[in-house]
Amino acid sequence: MRDRYLVVFDTPSIKQYVFGTDPLREIRGASANLDRLNRELTRRELREALQGAQIDEVYANGGSAQFVINNVEEGEVRRACERVVARFMRDTAGDVRPVYGVARLGNDQSYSVAVAKAHFELRSRREMSGIVRVPALVPIMAECSSASHLPATGLYSIAGDEPRALSESSRVKEQRGRFAKEHGIWAEWMEHLAKSGRWPVEDDWDRLRCDTSEEIGERASGHLEGYIGLVYADGNAMGRIVRQFDSPAVCRAFSKIVDGSIRQACFEALEQVCQPEIASVREPAGGSLRSLPADILLLGGDDLLVMLPADRALEFAAEAARRFQERTEQEIAHIDDPAVSRFFKRLGVSRMTISCGVALARSRFPFYLLLDLAEDLLKNAKRGGPGGRSDEPRIDFHIVAGASSFSLKQTRTQDYYVEKHNSSADPKWPRTLRPLALSQMDQLRTSVQRLRAVNFPRSKLHALHEASLLPSFVQAQRTIRDIFGRCRALPSRNERRALWQAIQHLCPDGWTCNAGTF
Repeated sequence: MRDRYLVVFDTPSIKQYVFGTDPLREIRGASANLDRLNRELTRRELREALQGAQIDEVYANGGSAQFVINNVEEGEVRRACERVVARFMRDTAGDVRPVYGVARLGNDQSYSVAVAKAHFELRSRREMSGIVRVPALVPIMAECSSASHLPATGLYSIAGDEPRALSESSRVKEQRGRFAKEHGIWAEWMEHLAKSGRWPVEDDWDRLRCDTSEEIGERASGHLEGYIGLVYADGNAMGRIVRQFDSPAVCRAFSKIVDGSIRQACFEALEQVCQPEIASVREPAGGSLRSLPADILLLGGDDLLVMLPADRALEFAAEAARRFQERTEQEIAHIDDPAVSRFFKRLGVSRMTISCGVALARSRFPFYLLLDLAEDLLKNAKRGGPGGRSDEPRIDFHIVAGASSFSLKQTRTQDYYVEKHNSSADPKWPRTLRPLALSQMDQLRTSVQRLRAVNFPRSKLHALHEASLLPSFVQAQRTIRDIFGRCRALPSRNERRALWQAIQHLCPDGWTCNAGTF
């Protein structure tokens, strides 16, 4: 019986596929491959399998998709979905197997009920697909040089490089990561930059991309030279909105606003922090092009993952969060569809926000450990600060000075809390304001500028940092006062005043910098 059906797709273990290797080219190649499969080939495979049926795309981004298919039988829909699954597996050498759910969406059934049924089937399929794929092995085999859990299928030389033993999955990632034209996200950023001024032709876009994380780290300045920043962003309180969807139009509008805003915010923020290099590309000296010190590793839905020099990571995170909030507010205010506009007004949603985790480490630090740290920081940021709202944009950050892994929770618990000296009810007092709201990020930037203006000695900054982490509150207070007393107070270089103003500027609301709280 021909009817109307709702189809949902999801891609389990996206991060395992994209970030299951350390080489930067393979990471961005895997991201490009999934983005192409999700945004383009899912829709194309359905249309080729269901010719004559009316296919309405609700959304397709961030590794998931939803379609409403009219005038078709259920068996035909399921066979088309299996065709999509087969295409994913073929194009990822079996490393990615999407799951799907199908539900009837007749005139007698509401959209929200159909979505619930389709997602129930999808979750069941995800649980059943949790079996780890074991590749066929022989007693004597060569491991893949990028993913040691997979056997190499041959020696491959890509773009004239030295031949390497790669699995078929790694070969596909490497191939797609080599060429900007194969990477829709990078190409989109290039197109964005081309709109605002002179820009190289498409064949030169590959030359604007750093090949390794070490190359990105080299572009950091000062004491952070050789360090990279990994910025991981995700939407705040999105689930509360998603659970209230009552029609495909609302879902489509929400997805378009979020996905379009996160992409635009990322491009604009990158343009701001990479302005010196972009200017040199627009007006190249001697005809040579300088690569841009950033790479977009994941972008879609409400997710963002970007690698860039460590000294620009916090500025990028703050700017991306600010621009996303501004853009979603503008988009919601100018919604044309009355039903969609009423939906947002009913929920009291006038804008949406993202929070960010920023992990800083040396460029040779293992990528999977840096990603784990960025995820932990993002979770901290999304939980919010004391008394903060769950949908307020916040940024948490941490720098790794050593070469070993560690537990962020354990480090924060042991080192970032001090015994209270005046209360037994709450024996622990946090020694950090992180995660920071955007207003606090602005205050931090102002305080740093004040200290830089007087060339505040790094030795004294280091001593202040060490004093702030002393186990004893009284000892910490005494040490900090000693450091403050040693600061210069010259008319041309008043370190003491700059430090005092910086601390005052960073104090939380309701605090004062006096002997009782300093």
